[in-house]
Amino acid sequence: MSRKGGSQRMGEPQARIARILQPIRDEDYAGPQFTTDRGTLAHNPAVADIETVPNALSAAECERIMQSAHALQSSGGRIPRHDDTRWIYERVAGVFERANRKFRFRVVGIIEEIVIGAYSATGNPPWQVDCAHNFTANRKLSLSLPLSGGTDGAGLEFAGRELAPIAAGTAVVYPSFLAHRVNPLGGEARAALVAFAYGPTFE
Repeated sequence: MSRKGGSQRMGEPQARIARILQPIRDEDYAGPQFTTDRGTLAHNPAVADIETVPNALSAAECERIMQSAHALQSSGGRIPRHDDTRWIYERVAGVFERANRKFRFRVVGIIEEIVIGAYSATGNPPWQVDCAHNFTANRKLSLSLPLSGGTDGAGLEFAGRELAPIAAGTAVVYPSFLAHRVNPLGGEARAALVAFAYGPTFE
């Protein structure tokens, strides 16, 4: 697939993302309806909330994924889509679907490959958001699911709100625009599944 106006070719992951995002970019935008009546706006109390899904993965499933982590180091921890990993994508998609009953965002699915992220046990963790000015601006929901550590696993902090330590196999889903940081606990490095659900541009 050639870039517009040039002959340079995009890699397959970038081309796939471009194909999926194009309909999102081209979606019609009706523009604002100026009004002073607040009653015309639907209220979404969960727009900046967090959803926790216990036992999204069993201990055996977490261990199964961890065993493949070493082989994935050369790919930045990305889990490729194929028959052996289909169950991971289906399980994460199910968690996103369940959590989105609370957020009620418009989502189309998982575009980026799911990643096994590693978190250091030392240092001052930086604050971050998961959506930026590039195609990641269409990330709607983020998922973090510790694969290692018992009840003393990683803790997540959102804009002054710190969650209790998250047990391995428990998924935390949150809007991708929320500022957050990971605080590994117990003096050990932690590993977690990280995934993003995409959707049309916020309106």
